[in-house]
Amino acid sequence: MRDLLKEFVSFDDMIGAALIRILYHIGLVAIVAFGLVELVSLFAMTRFSPTIFLVGIIAVPGGMIAALIFWRLCCELMILLYKIHDRLGEVRDRLPPT
Repeated sequence: MRDLLKEFVSFDDMIGAALIRILYHIGLVAIVAFGLVELVSLFAMTRFSPTIFLVGIIAVPGGMIAALIFWRLCCELMILLYKIHDRLGEVRDRLPPT
């Protein structure tokens, strides 16, 4: 347990990439849940305008797909930053001391 605490406090290993993966899954659930809530709310809109329902039945799934792609792209970019950081550390370690 003490080694785990020492590793956590030392900042030798980055835990950001693991946290981003967790946030990615939480974001997926949130996007799908929000999309499903919007689809359900469309049924209440049929009382006011059937046209809104027809447009929404196409727009909401399209928006969900766009949001899922955008969320994936954002998470990949954040993980890429961590990989660049790791690779720069490897390059620094291979350089001769000055």
